[in-house]
Formats: sequence, C-alpha cells, structure tokens
Amino acid sequence: MSKKFNTLFSKLTVDKERETPAPARSPPQELNETYDGSMLSPPRQRRLLPQQAEADNGKLTVILDMDETLIHSIFRTGCNNYRQNEERQEIEGGKHDFSVDLGDDEMAFVHKRPGVEKFLKELDEHFEAVIFTAALPVYAKPVVETIDKGSNVRHKLYRDATVTYKGQSFVKDLSIIGRDMSRVVLIDNNPLAMLASPDNAMPIMSWYDDPNDKELEKALAILHQMKDLKDIRPFLKKKFAFRQTLAELLTTGDSAGDNVPY
Repeated sequence: MSKKFNTLFSKLTVDKERETPAPARSPPQELNETYDGSMLSPPRQRRLLPQQAEADNGKLTVILDMDETLIHSIFRTGCNNYRQNEERQEIEGGKHDFSVDLGDDEMAFVHKRPGVEKFLKELDEHFEAVIFTAALPVYAKPVVETIDKGSNVRHKLYRDATVTYKGQSFVKDLSIIGRDMSRVVLIDNNPLAMLASPDNAMPIMSWYDDPNDKELEKALAILHQMKDLKDIRPFLKKKFAFRQTLAELLTTGDSAGDNVPY
C-alpha cells in the first residue's frame, strides 16, 4: 500500500476504547451517488452459504479474512499466485508456526496472529464464523484446517466466491452471502475487499510478525457489543465511518494504479 493509503486505513484500526470516529469530511456528490445503497451490491442469482444451522439460528454472522487478518505467510519462492497479489510488508523469515507443502518445490511458511485459536473458539460460542479469503483453496484449506482444529469455523469461502466490483478484483460482496445484511459483519485488513458492503465493514490492521499484537482480542470485544443488536450497521457506521473514509481514499486516487494491486 502507498503511505497515503496506509495512513487512511490506519485510522480505522479496531480499538475498543474508541466509541466514536473522528469527524469525516463529506465526500463529493458524485461519490455519494456512487455509494448509494441501491447501487452497492446489485441483486445476483447467487447464494454462497446454506441456511444457518439450527444451533446458529439468529446469531451474528462474522465473515473473516485470512491473510494478514488471521495469519501471515512467506512463500519459499516469493510467489504470490496462491493468494491475493498486494503489497505486503517484508519481514525476516524467523520461526514459523507451521508450513504448507504446495508442490513443485513451493512451500508456505505460516505465522499465526497472536490469539487466533482462542479467537476462533470464542467466536464458535457466540457467533456464526465464516472464513472468506481471496486465496486459492490449495493453499487456504490446509491453513484453515491447521488454525481451526476445533472446527469452530462453520463455512469457508475462497477466491472463486469473490467478485469484480466497479473495476476492483477480489471484492467480498456480502449481499450474495445468503444472510440478512443487518446481521453480518466483515472483518478484513484490505479496505477495497469491503467496497461492496462498506456499512458492514469492521476493518482491522494488517498483521505480519508483531508478537504483542492484541487486535483479535479488541475485535472480539467489539463483536460482543454488537451480537444482540437487531441491525449492526448503525453501530459500525458510527464507530468506523468506513463509507466516508473509503470515499476519501478513492478521492485521493491511491486506489487506482500501481500502488494498489487490483
């Protein structure tokens, strides 16, 4: 990400101490029109998930990104074909938590975000957890199986479930998930992945190797604040003002061109 892009997104880091966002600058009229609710996610004849299981009936559905949200991977060859191609912070290889053999001399060395297993277990008790990644299944499936040995995640969605939306690839359109939009939240480190559903967005800072990271713990606290709300969107709009910040980000032009690989 460019510095300007990263700075804008860093304003949205999950913070359980912050109850209201900083005042947002009103976007230009044309952006207001672009983000009109009727235009965000046109109805499609597609339903990605089956109906909620009886045990999850009525629970808030939490859609989780994988790379840099739950884990960070380093590939032996440096190839990014298995996951979404985006600029990532370079870190030393160090000691990884586990590896995934992808064949043809390719290996993914996976680092788990602090507290990820506990986070998934907590989600299982109170929410319907779904992992939605733009990565390919050959890489993502073994990663999810390893970090979710307790089968706390109800469903997994991969790259083929993403859409190209307003010229952006790998967008996660929640309108085709098959859940009531008033009761579904997307936690993702990539703001453009949430372009189609900004009022359901709960942004989280990218994680690479910080052993003292507490973002999943903070995210869980916010989820508990929302879990019984009839409609979570007013809460998210007040807390993160993501729609306005995304409009500001797009106005800068950083979302197009070489800085953002979509």
